[in-house]
Amino acid sequence: MFKEICRDVRTAQVPKWGRVVEVSGPVLFTVIDETGEPVAPIRRFLIDVIAQGNSRNSVRRSGRAKAHHNPLDPTVPKVGSATTRNCPNQPREISDPQWQALFAALRSNRDRAVLTVAVSTAARAQEILGMRMADLDWGEQLVQVIRKGTQASQWLPASGEAFVWLRLYLAELDAPLDLRQQLWRTLRRGIPVPAD
Repeated sequence: MFKEICRDVRTAQVPKWGRVVEVSGPVLFTVIDETGEPVAPIRRFLIDVIAQGNSRNSVRRSGRAKAHHNPLDPTVPKVGSATTRNCPNQPREISDPQWQALFAALRSNRDRAVLTVAVSTAARAQEILGMRMADLDWGEQLVQVIRKGTQASQWLPASGEAFVWLRLYLAELDAPLDLRQQLWRTLRRGIPVPAD
């Protein structure tokens, strides 16, 4: 239908119906026949496009609406899009004095052990709280967690500091834990109680 592909609709040649012209009104362009009258089916289609909530610029000068972006054209990000969002940069770390203040505010070795395991392994809270005694590899300093989506077990390296706090927490318990028992105990009035 077109002799050559052109992105500018003003220069497009439509031999069957006429030519594309710029007009004022609800649409920016329309097709007119040899007598200068708009071709009714095309005009109705363009007006329907606008009536469906599309903007007047849906029929663009640079090509079809929602066409793939030409890498040679300059990019202009839309206002409000994810690329122009003005999000304040949140710090991804805390300073040493803040870490020491947080650690000092914790009331038990259990809380310190949970925090150091969480920070050093970057595991989810549910994965850490679901750990059992058998999930600790003291020699290799690994902890085993059950992953959220796949329910697969995965061994994660933990810091030496995490294992020090784990050892201090386990030393405070009144009875040694069985390998199948939950690692973390609920503290009620400072007394460890098995979590149900």
